[in-house]
Amino acid sequence: ASGALHAQLLDAVLGARQAFFDATAVGRILNRFTRDTNTIDEQVGWTLFHSVLQLLELLSMLGVLVLVTRTFALAALPLLLLFVQIGRAYRPAGRELERLVAVRNSPLFQLFTEALHGAPLIRAARLTSLHERRYRSALLRAERARFSRGAVQRWLDLSVQLLGSCMVALV
Repeated sequence: ASGALHAQLLDAVLGARQAFFDATAVGRILNRFTRDTNTIDEQVGWTLFHSVLQLLELLSMLGVLVLVTRTFALAALPLLLLFVQIGRAYRPAGRELERLVAVRNSPLFQLFTEALHGAPLIRAARLTSLHERRYRSALLRAERARFSRGAVQRWLDLSVQLLGSCMVALV
């Protein structure tokens, strides 16, 4: 799947007009190639496997609890609805923060590429400190986006654990 995505991206980039390259930073293009193919290669398969495994474990535990404790089914229904609500609240924010992290990482790729290709020129013009300040500024913006993503993920984790604890207390 990542090979097909890479081929489509490459065809689109090679067929793009010059205006695209004028408006789009090299770092953003590079980020798109590396991040998307890496996500498909490494994360999608494992995420799908673990999600199915967790779902089967959850369904089997709930089935046993309902069979053993009939009143649990009545009490667990509102908690299950809360789980769904938490998921609905998290999904748009998580998606947007993932996009923001990708956008904030693109200038890092761009500046790093500039530094690699222009290192002798940057040193000769004595602009090393300027380039370092620009990179630190871009790094700080990227870290803020990563921190926000992590905070939202911790919120989701805490909310799910709290509801899980409520479910255990019901048993």
